[in-house]
Parts: sequence; structure tokens; C-alpha cells
Amino acid sequence: MQFFVVLPKFEDEEGLYQESDEKTNLMNITDRPLLFYKKPLSEVQDVYTQRRFSDVLKAGSFISVSDKVQRIFFELGFQGVQFIPLLVNNNGIHDGYAFMHKIATYDLLDPIASGAKRFYDGNFARVLHLYLDKSKFESVNIIHDVFMCSTYSSKFICNERVKKALEDANITGIEFEPVEFSS
Repeated sequence: MQFFVVLPKFEDEEGLYQESDEKTNLMNITDRPLLFYKKPLSEVQDVYTQRRFSDVLKAGSFISVSDKVQRIFFELGFQGVQFIPLLVNNNGIHDGYAFMHKIATYDLLDPIASGAKRFYDGNFARVLHLYLDKSKFESVNIIHDVFMCSTYSSKFICNERVKKALEDANITGIEFEPVEFSS
């Protein structure tokens, strides 16, 4: 099975969003399911005159997805992420979006080939280019459809079934790049 890095893609006239609720910082440090009693808020940054929505909003280091994306995951039974409902402020409050929160992680990153920097709390803060370690990849049984590297949690990786389902549904604001392995 092939795997792909999930990348945000800006659509025409789409703004960049920011997290307004500090609870969302928890999503970067844990792969355990989270429960918020109050929906976090994401809002379009004031510097943007663009206000268009896509199915995948760009919100800082997070990806927020529309109910259309969530339905695809639920209907097809894709595993590896949790959807945390949020409110979106863009010329008024909008419901129906959710943060994609990592549940599945695998130790697959090749930190040297990736140029990984600033390692703390078991995680790299930055990589120059995401390369997976082929020997680790071949020795792990990946049972989830979507996951992140356990030591670098800034990019989702999905299998070809997820990619095809999202492309077939014409999901906007997202693109896919084949996973690259270090030599």
C-alpha cells in the first residue's frame, strides 16, 4: 500500500486561520483522545481580506476539516485521528468544522536525512524535509489509515484509500505528496 503526506493547499481567496483557544496546544503534545467541554475557537486572521472557506482550513500547526471530510472518515471507517469540534469565526461564527487530532503515531522519521531540529519532550520542532526511515517502515505493522510520526507531529500521513476517497469527493484545501524514504 502507498502512503502520502497530507499537505494544506490554499484555495483562491482563502484566509489563514489562527487558534484562539490555548487548549488546542494540548493537541501537539499528546496522542491520547481529548475531550473539551467548550468548543475551541479558530478565526480568520485579521490581516487577511480573503474570507473564503475550503474543506480543509489552515489553522497554524493544525488542520481543521469540514463536516464533509468528517463524514467520509466516519462512513468509510478510517482510523487514526479524532475530530474535535470547533467554532470558526469568519464574518460570523460557523459550526461544522473540527480539528484533526492525531491518535496514531509510529516511530518512522529519519531525523538525520530529514534535517530534524530542536528535539525536546520527545519531539522534533522542525524538519527541513520529511523522510521516513525505510527499515523502520518495513518493520512496522501500520494498522491506521492516518497517522503522524511519533517524533515529529506536524504532518499527517495517510494511505492511498484515504487519498482516493478525499480526491473522489473533490475535497478542497488539501493535496498529497508521496512519502519519501531516506536512502
